[in-house]
Amino acid sequence: MANMLKNIVVAFDGSTNALRAMQKAVQIAGPSDAMITAVYVIGTPILKKGLYNITNIQRNVAKQKAEEILKRAQGRAKLSKVRFQSKIISGAPSTAITRFAEDQKADILIVGARGLSGAKMAFLGSVSNHIVHASKIPILVVK
Repeated sequence: MANMLKNIVVAFDGSTNALRAMQKAVQIAGPSDAMITAVYVIGTPILKKGLYNITNIQRNVAKQKAEEILKRAQGRAKLSKVRFQSKIISGAPSTAITRFAEDQKADILIVGARGLSGAKMAFLGSVSNHIVHASKIPILVVK
């Protein structure tokens, strides 16, 4: 299976499980010379009328935070000498990650079982759970 995988997308938010997911991606990518793309989602707050609202200052702060977090993923890949790139996207995390992986024609999408999304996920369900149900490509959920 590992030899068939050439394009791996990892949802990465810097959480412990995201670090585990990245480590699993590195293990898979090494033998097959696959490209790993770590994707970080900047969530967009939704107003009552369904409109997205985020100021330029908030966007810049969020982008800086995302870049810092993605450096951790890059460090893991660099240590193992695997090909790596990162991407910052915005939107609702589960939808944005699923769409990104499908647009990239990923062979597999690797996600952590739980991320940094907070208490509301206890009521709404985890991002990884939504991805498992929405994605058309294979998913590996790492605990």
